[in-house]
Amino acid sequence: MKLKHETVVAGKQKPSHAAKFLVVPLLVLSLIVTACGSASTAAKKSVKKQVIDGIAVYYNPHIAKLLPKNLRGGTLKDISYAAALPSVGVVNGKLSGWEVQLGEAVAAVLGMKFVGTPSTAFDSFIPSIQAGRYNVSFDSFIVLPSRLKEVDILGVFKDGTTFATKKNSGITINKVTDLCGHSVAVIAGSAYIPQITAIGPSCKALGKLAPVIMTFPDQSSAALAVQSGRAQVFATLADQMGYYLKATGYQLVESPLEVDATYVGPAIKKGIGLSRPIAEAMNYLIKTGVYAKILAYWGVHKGLVFRAKLFK
Repeated sequence: MKLKHETVVAGKQKPSHAAKFLVVPLLVLSLIVTACGSASTAAKKSVKKQVIDGIAVYYNPHIAKLLPKNLRGGTLKDISYAAALPSVGVVNGKLSGWEVQLGEAVAAVLGMKFVGTPSTAFDSFIPSIQAGRYNVSFDSFIVLPSRLKEVDILGVFKDGTTFATKKNSGITINKVTDLCGHSVAVIAGSAYIPQITAIGPSCKALGKLAPVIMTFPDQSSAALAVQSGRAQVFATLADQMGYYLKATGYQLVESPLEVDATYVGPAIKKGIGLSRPIAEAMNYLIKTGVYAKILAYWGVHKGLVFRAKLFK
């Protein structure tokens, strides 16, 4: 196709002055289009995506920049409880559960690696974080003033304590004072201990004995104690109880009572600049719907929050 006002000389096309003026803009436009195409391609290549159990999670460079330079591209060194599904536990030899998946998703947003270590020694978790062996635990830590002296806690879920008794035991827990005079099996170092201890004065006012707290190294041992008759009541978080009783097949009956529903979430090492980036990454996951998808994957639909809350 010939441009208007062109002149043909000896079989060649010689551009007129008007055509010459069109050449530069066309070259510039071509360069711009090429540059834009390259930038677009580069941008696509720079997007980092991880898929966690079928759920896509994207790296966010703006949130990642909140990390101190010495932690960028580093590792979230996690220690989590090994037997408390659906929140956390070991599945086919791998640490899993919705809390761990949130930890993996947070690491993906921050451009960090996630290395999770399973353990049943829950009472060692906070001391291990303080000592620097781990920098986080994506577990359900109930927010307590005593704990906040040692670690930061990010509230990512609202959960309460519930109870279970042996089937046909004749013991029903419909209110907290129904625990009076009974032995209650709990995990050593858990927040259930101060919660149940606080019931004592109410029992005394009713002329009853305070609950007797029996501590065990892990959740399985505590539940088994009730199943075998060594203890009368088993206590754990509400989001875990139904799943756990179904998984174990223990002849325990879950109580309808849920007490002290409050924020729970990961414990984070103080003073290293990790708490705020994790909080921002979590809120990004909430905003983009990844948080709800992960919880739904594990059948959890209650207790979700609209924004994570950092406690220091």
